[in-house]
Order: sequence, then C-alpha cells, then structure tokens
Amino acid sequence: MACMPAVSAPSVLAPAPAPASTRTHLCYSTEMRRGALSLRPARAIPTLRLGGHRDARGAVVVRATAAEGAVELQAKVTSKCFFDVEVGGEPAGRIVIGLFGEVVPKTVDNFRALCTGEKGYGYKGCSFHRIIKDFMIQGGDFQQNNTGAYRKLILNEVLLNCKNVDVSGAISLVLKLRGSLAYFVAVKHVGPGVLSMANAGPNTNGSQFFICTVKTPWLDNRHVVFGHVLEGMDVVKQLESQETSRSDTPKQPCRIVNCGEVPLDS
Repeated sequence: MACMPAVSAPSVLAPAPAPASTRTHLCYSTEMRRGALSLRPARAIPTLRLGGHRDARGAVVVRATAAEGAVELQAKVTSKCFFDVEVGGEPAGRIVIGLFGEVVPKTVDNFRALCTGEKGYGYKGCSFHRIIKDFMIQGGDFQQNNTGAYRKLILNEVLLNCKNVDVSGAISLVLKLRGSLAYFVAVKHVGPGVLSMANAGPNTNGSQFFICTVKTPWLDNRHVVFGHVLEGMDVVKQLESQETSRSDTPKQPCRIVNCGEVPLDS
C-alpha cells in the first residue's frame, strides 16, 4: 500500500490549478473556502472517554463518550495503531487510531503493516505534508521522504471482493457487490477524527491517508474510510493549526517520529 505519485488527477472537485506536484490529492476545491461548497467550522473537540467490550467473535466494540453525548464509531475496531508526532522538532504527542478491519480488511492490513514497519518500510519518518484548516491533515507520502521507488497500488475493496468469480458464481458476485456497496453507504466521512485513504480516482489507493477535522460528506464514496482517531485529537488539531504555504505545505516540519501497533484492549 505504499504511495507514489498519483496515476491521474481526481476527476471530481479537483483542486484549483497549482504548481505541479507528485503528491496524491483529495477531492477538494479551494472555492469551498469562498462559499461555493461551504465547510462548517470545526467544533471544539471534547475529551473522549473510551470504553468497550468484546463481541462473540472477540472483536472490540468501542464507544467514545464525549461531554455532549455518546458517539458510536461506524464499525468495530479490530486493531489499533499509533503515531508519535513532532512539530518543528518538538514532541507534539501521540495519535491513537482504531481500524475497521471487518469492513475493509486489505486496506487496514496494509496500513497496520506500514505503521509497524514489518515489511522493511513504513510511516516512520514520514511527514504530514498537506494541511488545510477546517478540512483535514494528510500524510504518508513515501516519495517525499526519499524511501525509494516502491509502488503498490491497492484495488478498491469493491473490486477485490468481486475478483475471481466465475459465471456459476453470479449470485455470489451480486451478494458481494451488495455488501460492498452497503459498506460505502454506511461508513462515511461523518466528522472530526475520521481516517480515510487519499487517492487520485478509482483503483489508486496507495499509502497516503488523511484525518478529517470536520464533516466532509462530499468525499463519501470517493475515498475509503477505514478508521477513526480514538486518542490524540488535540494533536490532530495542533497539526491543523500550523501555518502553511499557498500550496498547503506546513512551514514547520510535521513528522511521524515513531509509529506502530498497540494492544486492542489498551
């Protein structure tokens, strides 16, 4: 799932013309900030108190309880990863993310492996290279961190679920399509803390990810939601508040100095 330059530019809500870049971009137009597609200001992020229990299959079901009321995560958390973040050379804190492995197993497994570095490469040392206030923070750009020409494009989960089905399995194909489409309808960019894959259109998911800081419904069905921030939204907000250039690059380096997996019940 390691990321390289996008194969093609997004076809919907593409960014306004800007200097050429090899980075993967989200479906976002700078006109949104001028009201063409208004973004609601992010509300203050309350401290979350995390509780949970295991279902019959052993998966942890997590509920995040905020001062304003209980907020159910969109899917079961099957594994948890962390980023230790540094801003301008100073420790900023830890972000802990719950991953939805039952609904998007391949995406989650690749992300988890990049967090642990178990394949010899990963997110350690990568930057949050694109930050847009009242929208999102984006990271995981391997090309910009000089990790070589590694490239592995992951097909969208819908296509992977439907691969290798012969004619006699037509009914199975329909059921798999229905299940995959149901996932895209159910798991959305509902608000701050949503973890999603950056891409340049269908079938171009790579290593780059983004964490939403507001509700972003125009990204639904265009980007794969596969997790949610469980701890460290204060760190996410600190990253979001960084001063950036006209190309949305933070002026201070914002790096992942360490990352990995944490116990599911921690």
